[in-house]
Amino acid sequence: MIPKMGPETSSRVVIPITEGNEIMTLALAMSRTMGDPEGKKANLVIADPNVEVIDLKKLKEGDAAEGGGDSQYFVVVASDGVLDKIPPLQVAQRIAQSFYHETPSRPLLACRELIQQASQMWMSGVVGYRDDISISVKKILM
Repeated sequence: MIPKMGPETSSRVVIPITEGNEIMTLALAMSRTMGDPEGKKANLVIADPNVEVIDLKKLKEGDAAEGGGDSQYFVVVASDGVLDKIPPLQVAQRIAQSFYHETPSRPLLACRELIQQASQMWMSGVVGYRDDISISVKKILM
């Protein structure tokens, strides 16, 4: 039996398999099926991406991106390999720091750190398994 997927679940299709007294699971990462209406009809995947808008200025002082009164925007596109392990708010805060603090650490370095963090979190779980991990960022100039 394949469980139904929902926006609150991972994009991984998990299939339980019983072999004798042993119960195993097979997992298939389906994040690359974004926009796949046929997979959605079969309740196998989420065809629409999860989209979150995070207003860092509303966070308590010190956590938000610095930059005065002007609004500043950026976009982060990340796979479930990142977002299943690192909350979107934490990802947004790290990327904001790389773009907007007085001594920026560069977005490439921030992405590398997030990838390494997610990878370590994956490897500390199921032995020898690490999900596909990708992240892309773009500062939007207004």
